Amino acid sequence: MPRALRWLLLALGAQLVVDLATLALGEPQTPMTTALELLALVVDAVVLGMLTRANEVTRTLLRTAAAAGMAIDAWILLGVLTWAPRDAVGLTALVTSLGLVGASAFAWVVLGREDVKAWIFGRWLWRQGLHEPDAAPSSS
Repeated sequence: MPRALRWLLLALGAQLVVDLATLALGEPQTPMTTALELLALVVDAVVLGMLTRANEVTRTLLRTAAAAGMAIDAWILLGVLTWAPRDAVGLTALVTSLGLVGASAFAWVVLGREDVKAWIFGRWLWRQGLHEPDAAPSSS
């Protein structure tokens, strides 16, 4: 597995832990906020599961979602820069928005790398029986 893909899986796993901690340890929220946090947890778990499966359709779907997320997050960042208060709340919103843009950009770049594409294609060939067992994609 390419190192960049390992970092992406690690980042997604960390996000899953953050979502779970926010849901379990966060202050009581409205039912709508709790539902959104649950949805984020489910989405992150599904994305992590899909990515560990490693096939081309998943890579393409997740890269497209990362591009859409990057555009949405950049739009939110523009709004934060324009309208957020210039205090601790505004700074928190700014840092959060920058983190979201960065995370989406990181996922988009990693999923577009040639070594990641080649590794995923090699795994697909191996699953189809088109490679000898000793030619299976390595874990390095």
